[in-house]
Amino acid sequence: MVKPSDIKPLVGRWVGTAKDYFQFTADGSGVWVRGGQKLWSGTAIPEGDGKFRFSWKGGDPQTASYWGVSLEDAHTLVFAGTNQQYKKVTAKKSAAKKGNG
Repeated sequence: MVKPSDIKPLVGRWVGTAKDYFQFTADGSGVWVRGGQKLWSGTAIPEGDGKFRFSWKGGDPQTASYWGVSLEDAHTLVFAGTNQQYKKVTAKKSAAKKGNG
């Protein structure tokens, strides 16, 4: 069982340069989507120190370090499988505050 406090830093949408994204909710469930196709869905399992491994076929792989993500900081996530960086997307209400220059 994932504790909400453990998963809180991961909650939200993280967008990559390949027009793909990860999205996680407070219960630890998540999806990886690219081009409208779901590449993975399951649970992010906290390992500590900003690292999370992904469930696979409903189970915990426990050792598959390449199948998960780590947080570099509050706004940058790295997927271990591709070493690709993803940036956290802020809530839509804050996007409206951005100026034109």
